[in-house]
Amino acid sequence: MIAPVLAIVKIRVKQILEKCSDLLTGIVAPNKSSLPFFICLLAITLVYRIQLTMDLFTNKVRPFDFNPAHPPVWFTLASLPYDLAFVFVCLFLSWILSRMTSSIRQSRRSAALETSKIILLHIVLMILILIHGVHGRLLFNVQTGFDTSVIKEAFSGISFVETIKLIEMRDYLFLLFPFGLFWLVFLSPGTFRVWVGRASMVWVILLLSLSLLVTQGKAKNVPDEIRLNPTLFLLSDVAGNVFSHSAQDRKPDISKRDRSGIPLVPSGKTHPKDPEKILPAKRTHPWNIVFLIMESVGTRYIFDTSNGNPMPMPFLHRISREGWFLRKHYTTSNVSTKAVFSLLSGYYDFFNRETFGTRP
Repeated sequence: MIAPVLAIVKIRVKQILEKCSDLLTGIVAPNKSSLPFFICLLAITLVYRIQLTMDLFTNKVRPFDFNPAHPPVWFTLASLPYDLAFVFVCLFLSWILSRMTSSIRQSRRSAALETSKIILLHIVLMILILIHGVHGRLLFNVQTGFDTSVIKEAFSGISFVETIKLIEMRDYLFLLFPFGLFWLVFLSPGTFRVWVGRASMVWVILLLSLSLLVTQGKAKNVPDEIRLNPTLFLLSDVAGNVFSHSAQDRKPDISKRDRSGIPLVPSGKTHPKDPEKILPAKRTHPWNIVFLIMESVGTRYIFDTSNGNPMPMPFLHRISREGWFLRKHYTTSNVSTKAVFSLLSGYYDFFNRETFGTRP
């Protein structure tokens, strides 16, 4: 009884895979450049996801102190739906562009249009490669993702020459590999391109099926910078900033209007600003400035008296009461010596610049 059922299931699966591969062939067949573009997108996303997973399990520096709770294979498959969704969206946009130019293919401008499309696809590939590569470097070097704030900072105060120095040899290989793959598929015979398209579609269906069926719930509690595709993360951050700015623009500004209308607060019920309760003690002699730099983990427990616990560090607590305890500070690095260098010197701290410090 089991053998006939397995045979029927095998036939059904084979039919589904053939239909899906034929669908992909029908999409990319009218245009010669769509299939190489699809293969390059698939290669970029898979190489990025595999490299990110390897770094998360082997690198001493963990982005956001995140430790994967599942084996590498399951962790990779759990994030693949976002990468594959991005690939298919790009393929769909490429197909729409092909349909728009197919109506004038017989004219004299068809060759120029095809050349322009190939150049446009190369520009898109370059942008996507840079987004994936920069996002991966930022995760481990700066503990952040590639978002709008990084773009603003890159164009505001960072030298282009210093940025070029950060590129390593493997980064150049990552930049050149998709273009070589594009032309390898583009210049191949038609039968080989069809075979590559069907094989890639079969792999995509298998990976997507495994990621949806086997890894349910394994992507929970994973930071968006790691879980999402870098391009999707950047677009979501851009959309969030646009909607937040539009909401602020629609919010009425009552501070600049005439206040002779209806009062928003009843008379006699004002809320003055609370005075500062902890002020530094008055001294007649000059101050000795001492910087006490603590990591984020340390600031959470050195003054923790919750649940009736005694003060862990009373001496340090007394010093903080005599000075200013800065609860929020922003620097270009989360390493103590680098943060102090950036704060006191005013120079931007690049990742490849070493800073030496001595322990007391």
